[in-house]
Amino acid sequence: MVMQLFLHVGAHKTATTHLQSRLNDARPRLWPRHIACICPQQTREAEIQLSTMAQFPGRWPKKELAWRKRLELIESEGVTRCVISDENLIGEIRRGSLVDGEGTIYPQAARRLESLLDILGRKPDQIFLGLREPASFVTSAFGMWMRAGEGVLIEDFLGDADPRRIRWADLARRLGTLPGQPHLTVWRFEDYPRIRNRVVAALVGEEAAPVVGTSPRRLVGWSQAAYDAFVQSVLQVDESVPLSTLAQAALKAFPRGSDDPALTVLAPEVTARCEAEYEGDVADMVALPGVTLID
Repeated sequence: MVMQLFLHVGAHKTATTHLQSRLNDARPRLWPRHIACICPQQTREAEIQLSTMAQFPGRWPKKELAWRKRLELIESEGVTRCVISDENLIGEIRRGSLVDGEGTIYPQAARRLESLLDILGRKPDQIFLGLREPASFVTSAFGMWMRAGEGVLIEDFLGDADPRRIRWADLARRLGTLPGQPHLTVWRFEDYPRIRNRVVAALVGEEAAPVVGTSPRRLVGWSQAAYDAFVQSVLQVDESVPLSTLAQAALKAFPRGSDDPALTVLAPEVTARCEAEYEGDVADMVALPGVTLID
């Protein structure tokens, strides 16, 4: 049997870390069931990450060949389904890569995945993607950007990008142009706590899904109090102190609990517009041929 290739490409900030930790922990139990999972622990373990090769194809031919041989070896071991999960394959949390000035989400996604498939020498059978309401998505991504010490202000993170112009359906159309026109399975981050076991089943199959255990939530977002403290510390502390150090200190001092106000950095009218158009955007996406929504 020819090995199926399933690509889980995020998106960022859609409980992707939670899902990946479950899949990675289950790898030894999935292998006897002829299912291989390649997670960020594997795609990012080398100095040159797989996502970087996809971004700059042809720059590291020996490393590209090694990845192709790796999948050939996996298939030779009788694996019938290979799941590769890495949200950085379609872009990173930085200006222009996540959202460009036109509001295009993951503007390089199709090109990068096409390069990835050339590297692997395969066509994907399915692509999997989590969605999130754009204002919440951008705010959460901004939090990760700050946590990494990249900056302080939402304006520096977004540049000319307007979250109100983000359309997940546009991303789906671009992914639909990939070789083989793979099926696209999507779900909303807002539904994930309720449907997460169904997402796992879609990725590894109904029979294998029970061996994929649970996982604690790995990343908690910013509270408004943490952000306010972070900004104040940046203004008061010597510039030699890394922003990432100040961010971690603020997050530790003001952890976000269930009753704490979440980070708010976008104008109310921007958030309201994003929330109002999200449902219609998802409906437009699901109406496209070859797209399935897990809800």
